[in-house]
Amino acid sequence: MEKELFTLDEILEEIKTEDSESYQRIIEMTEQKIAAFKARGGARANAGRKKTPCPKLTCSFSLPNEIVIVIENYSKEHCISKSKALEEIIQKGLLSA
Repeated sequence: MEKELFTLDEILEEIKTEDSESYQRIIEMTEQKIAAFKARGGARANAGRKKTPCPKLTCSFSLPNEIVIVIENYSKEHCISKSKALEEIIQKGLLSA
């Protein structure tokens, strides 16, 4: 004996003809859930990556190993990226010159 399969539309149509009150409750609950789902998400104010005050240029340099070690140690000591570490080291060097 094979089981008879029904689509959701067929089931809802059956409920609609047999018990219209239950059908109406199902439709109302479904509409409420859809409305609640649609209310979420979408664009939010101040969401996403913030723009930097001055755009930065990506560069590639070859440096001696000793200088790379200095940059890596500085970045670890100050808990900053290597890019930020290099920027700070250069600024300090320029300001002290």
